[in-house]
Amino acid sequence: MSQVLVCGAGGQLGQELVATCPAHWQIIPMTRSMLDIADSDQVARALDEVRPAWVINAAAFTAVDAAESEPLARSSDPNSQVYLVPAFTGLGAPYWDADARGAIFGLTRGTGIAEIVNAALMSVCFQTKDLLLAMEKDGAKLNELRVDGGMVANDFFAQKLADMLNCAVLRPVVIETTALGAAYAAGLQAGLYESTEAIAQQWQLDTEFLPECDSQWRELQYCGWIDAIHRTRSNLFDTESQH
Repeated sequence: MSQVLVCGAGGQLGQELVATCPAHWQIIPMTRSMLDIADSDQVARALDEVRPAWVINAAAFTAVDAAESEPLARSSDPNSQVYLVPAFTGLGAPYWDADARGAIFGLTRGTGIAEIVNAALMSVCFQTKDLLLAMEKDGAKLNELRVDGGMVANDFFAQKLADMLNCAVLRPVVIETTALGAAYAAGLQAGLYESTEAIAQQWQLDTEFLPECDSQWRELQYCGWIDAIHRTRSNLFDTESQH
């Protein structure tokens, strides 16, 4: 049986190590009387040698600024199969599962913050495709998608959205459409615009993103998403719901 000496098992470092050690390891609280240690740095270096690599990587999972999301996503492993299902308050359309909860699938020892950020951005692409497919069942046909909001300033996300939907994604010059819409409504009331049609003509294209990935990539990525959704559903073990 392997043994691990933990310095200050009640402290943050000790708790982290205890929580991540394999079940067959024996945890022995260590005190200064057990070893002649000059300073705590020596203990930290010793623990770093035995801690799993993914624990060290996990320490980087801190809050990420929106502006950082694009370079992080671009640096992620293109072969990563990490999926994030953001069902924090359940799943909406087209699943309508209020009891589902968020989850991350496909974590490996090589998973880092870049792969998690990429999975978060891709989850929006997958959810948009879910809605698009539902709309198509009702007879709608999408040739292009006009997007807005702070998230679309991310070129990587906008391109992946075009790749997943297999259609053109159009980003306007002004992406803060909510504030712009309020200004247009005030202008319409004040008589600056004659009609909503006149307002619609004010829309201006900034960037057009066209699909770059093939159908094989699209199918592989989306199948992984559907599998992740299935694992997240609250009725996963409800045999009646599966028939």
